[in-house]
Amino acid sequence: MTSRAQEILWDKHAIDMAAHLMHDAVVVYGEDGRIVAVNQLLLAATGYARDELIDRHALTLMPEDLRDELAPRMVAYLNNPAPRGFGQGLDLAIRRKDGTTYDADAANTPVRGPDGLLVMVAIRDVKDLSLDEIRFRSLLESAPEATLILNSEGRIILSNVHAEQLFGLDRIQMFDQTLDLLFPSPHAQLLLDGVRACHCAGLAGRTIHPAFEVKAVRASREVLPVEVQVAPLSTTQGLLLCVSVRDVSERERLQSEADRIKDGFLATVSHELRTPLTSILGYAELLEDLGPTQLGDRARKFVHIITRSARRELRLVDDLLTLAWIANGTLGVNPHLLDLKSVVQDVVENNEPAALDAAVLITVLYDDTDVYVHGDRDRLSQAIDNLLTNALKFAPPASEVRIKLGSDADMAALSISDNGPGIPDADIAHVFDRLYRGEHAVNAEKPGAGLGLPIVKAIVDAHHGKVNLTATPGVGTCLEIRLPLVPRDHTKD
Repeated sequence: MTSRAQEILWDKHAIDMAAHLMHDAVVVYGEDGRIVAVNQLLLAATGYARDELIDRHALTLMPEDLRDELAPRMVAYLNNPAPRGFGQGLDLAIRRKDGTTYDADAANTPVRGPDGLLVMVAIRDVKDLSLDEIRFRSLLESAPEATLILNSEGRIILSNVHAEQLFGLDRIQMFDQTLDLLFPSPHAQLLLDGVRACHCAGLAGRTIHPAFEVKAVRASREVLPVEVQVAPLSTTQGLLLCVSVRDVSERERLQSEADRIKDGFLATVSHELRTPLTSILGYAELLEDLGPTQLGDRARKFVHIITRSARRELRLVDDLLTLAWIANGTLGVNPHLLDLKSVVQDVVENNEPAALDAAVLITVLYDDTDVYVHGDRDRLSQAIDNLLTNALKFAPPASEVRIKLGSDADMAALSISDNGPGIPDADIAHVFDRLYRGEHAVNAEKPGAGLGLPIVKAIVDAHHGKVNLTATPGVGTCLEIRLPLVPRDHTKD
């Protein structure tokens, strides 16, 4: 058991600690109305010293002309105490030591002390530069990133020093401006839509934090890549929006440099690998040409495996080399008048052994008319080969891969379709990203490095064409190449 003296000392300490831990100005008074505790925020707001308030009546902090009105209200509350939060009609005026006053909102919390009831009153200044706002501005300035505070209309009402440095504007120039001042179109509209969505969600009791990668523009008209995140901010003035802006120029520069080094490495390694692979493939093909007296059936089977594996690895090396050229912007095409039908025939012939191994039938459908384009035969062969290889890879045994070549209007159209597993919707947006492999391909352990379709798109783009993708999970995939068609009367030159 503790003595009453110890109990009183402990309670007094707890009350003082609670007052000092509050984020608002706090005064605590007893049943007789006399002040027993205050915190530093209240002293700073009113100009009193602690000794000038302790044991004085709480009405000391009220304007003299209102004390007669407020005294009965204090007694009534003490007779029926209950917690009351901010915004519940407890607006009042606080009198400073110098006689001036400021408007405030108050929240009451009854506390049971050793000598009876105590009332803890948290006081929040509601003038333009309240204590809350002073603290908030300090936090705003200490934020590590450029930060803007917007009102519900999307106009800037506060900004920090990092925002001034990032945008090259002072906060007076940014005040009451819209995001159009700092972000070019259409990036400003994208951000404004995110701000509105965040505000609407906040009013509905939900919290979202939209994030964007956009461009910002400095006062010097320099354009910067930035990351922007929007978050709701509840205040006594209503729901505001906090917009954090991070300059990612250096990160993009480092990423670009890393990509350049990586692409150079890929190109170097590809060149180094291509020479021995070509030799392996050449000697393997020579062995395949030997007669039965020179090469037995078992050895011939091993040579066939070597040839097939070397061709697969050589295709991968060529794809890596092509990818490096694409990344460096050095992918060249040497266009000539080209019969696309003959290119398709050559690609199909080269893939017939793979189709036979996979037990898949390749069906080719041609229009009656010739299909001529201005194209690089080697590059277009590479693109078509990548599409056909992919189709054969995912087509189930005893199924069919369909190739259709024709034309409509001024475009040649080549489609390759299969009835394999298709592509999930989540993967469709990424199939042309380099080194991307869909979840199905990974789970099914299908060979590949995510190079084929990015290379197809780059080659078709270089020919001023277009690649269309249609895929349905569980039904199949169809990829179509469309290239500018050479009119028939131009093919006679």
